[in-house]
Amino acid sequence: MDYSIFYKEDYSINEIKTLGPFNIFISSFDDCERTINVAKEIIADNKIWLIFPHYKIKNEAYPKDFRVYTNSSYKEDDYFQDFINENIIKSNASICIDITGFIRPHLLFLLKYLEVVGVKKVELLYTEPKKYLRADETSFSGFIDDIRIIEGCTSVNVNYNTP
Repeated sequence: MDYSIFYKEDYSINEIKTLGPFNIFISSFDDCERTINVAKEIIADNKIWLIFPHYKIKNEAYPKDFRVYTNSSYKEDDYFQDFINENIIKSNASICIDITGFIRPHLLFLLKYLEVVGVKKVELLYTEPKKYLRADETSFSGFIDDIRIIEGCTSVNVNYNTP
């Protein structure tokens, strides 16, 4: 990936409609106003909500506005296995991903997959919160239970069995 070509622009919610249209829009459903509002406004042929098991969203709370993909695996490669099989993404597809609610290893795995299939351009959106509930006392990460390599994103041969 050529990270030197990244750029950043600010948009109001009213300006989101000016982006695209896209072939595919992907967003993580976390039942948050920030992600729901963007998903409603974006123009795309195919909109997909990813529901990550980390958020423990009940089936009855799943959104009904467009397609939902879910998998019970917490590991990014296992989580996306059926998604990749169900969604043949062509290299010339115009793709927009709202990364606001994404689990970070899952985002990196998805971006790596898009690179492997030859997608040249992906628009990434992130919505800042209006305010943090605990202001300066807000914690931005939870408990970390392990440190591991993100599947498909290592460039070295890692052998855990070597002493």
